Amino acid sequence: VSALPASSVFGTCSADSRSCKGDVDFCCVPNNGHLTLILKWMPGICATNSMRLESCHDSSIGTNGCDTNRQYSSITGFLGDSELYQELEKYWASTSPNSLDSLLKLEWQRHGTCYSPANVECAGGNGADVGKFFGDVVAAHKTYNIFNILSKAGINPNGLMYSKSKFDRAITSAF
Repeated sequence: VSALPASSVFGTCSADSRSCKGDVDFCCVPNNGHLTLILKWMPGICATNSMRLESCHDSSIGTNGCDTNRQYSSITGFLGDSELYQELEKYWASTSPNSLDSLLKLEWQRHGTCYSPANVECAGGNGADVGKFFGDVVAAHKTYNIFNILSKAGINPNGLMYSKSKFDRAITSAF
């Protein structure tokens, strides 16, 4: 599969697309109307200037996925050594190189198969669905760069404690 550009989630659909308004194209917006981007800073695993992607999913569903016909044996096999794979390797840190595929496979099975814009009808098959999901995840991670937002507000992973209100102000003022 060819890697999708990091801006894939924002490039094909109107920025005004909403799941709660009239006729909805679920190839443009998730069919439940939201996606949850979860980030972590993990000392010793993450670079000191970025956050690890923990997950990107529809938080209203369980952990068993939505399409058992797309439970692939390998995710990195679809991605090859593409730019997208390199981005995933960078941001979806794993404790060992062999476990990256296992981690991506788990994320795909649990969450990617439930992401309607990555349905075969929308993205295509033969790995294009995988590329769509992970391309959109990387695009969201880059668009909502929480590490930079917090850093600009003086919140850094340095062992100090920060108030919840300081986090809230930093993120609210950025968006």
